[in-house]
Amino acid sequence: MLQAGTARLVCLCEGLLSCEDLARRLRRPDPAPEPQESKSYDLAQKQGLADFLKDADIRLVRADFIKKLHREGQRLPRRQEAESAYVDGRTALVTHEEVKDWADGKAPDDTQLVSLSHCWESREHCDPYGYQVTKLAKALDGEEWVFIDYVSLYQFQRLSQQQNLGFRRAMQHMHVLYCHDETSTLRIESLTPKDCIAEAKRKQDSVILYHHPTGLVKPVPVTELVENRTPYGERGWCVAEREWSSTRADTNLSREIDAPQGEKGGIAPMLPEAFRKD
Repeated sequence: MLQAGTARLVCLCEGLLSCEDLARRLRRPDPAPEPQESKSYDLAQKQGLADFLKDADIRLVRADFIKKLHREGQRLPRRQEAESAYVDGRTALVTHEEVKDWADGKAPDDTQLVSLSHCWESREHCDPYGYQVTKLAKALDGEEWVFIDYVSLYQFQRLSQQQNLGFRRAMQHMHVLYCHDETSTLRIESLTPKDCIAEAKRKQDSVILYHHPTGLVKPVPVTELVENRTPYGERGWCVAEREWSSTRADTNLSREIDAPQGEKGGIAPMLPEAFRKD
């Protein structure tokens, strides 16, 4: 059964765009080119996922930290700032040593690794109004380790070669986080309601982020952000993450957490031809 499932996964993944092809088509800004690395990661064994997280220097986010942000009405911090954040006496970001222990079977039994698939609602910050933090906090039990690109990967402006290298490695193998049998996917496909945005602007809300013109991390009014209201289903990265997630042996490992009740089940993958056309 394992061999059949692996063969199915390989077949499906071969029909999908590679991470590098997808990044190139979407024209996501990349750092200076690095030598191509010929490496693959096991999509069924925990060690394969742990190796990828370490190689790309990806830090998962503790669910308790997300719940804390929600309780306090705060927004997600950028990876660079999240590294100094704590929750209940622990780092907000899971350490590589903890991930290694998880792969070795030494983590608590209820530890789950979750990848978030969502829209970036502005150029400068993925969730400037806190809508997604609210949805995510309510969907988590508290024991999960969550991949959130804005918090887990070094963001603009990356100031070291090591940060650029980690980001590039993550882009090359992003599918691992959404295909791996030891992860599940939570999808937030809706956008912040327009009336909530209007209220935030009326109240002159601000969000703490990296402000490129000054080179400072500081509160920036939401009225100054470059909004992106493109629907989830029309964004290349979102569609890819949803399709990668559907190639797991169990399709119920991908769940839309903001869908109407009764519509939150898993999905079957598109045919490769339909995916490419979409």
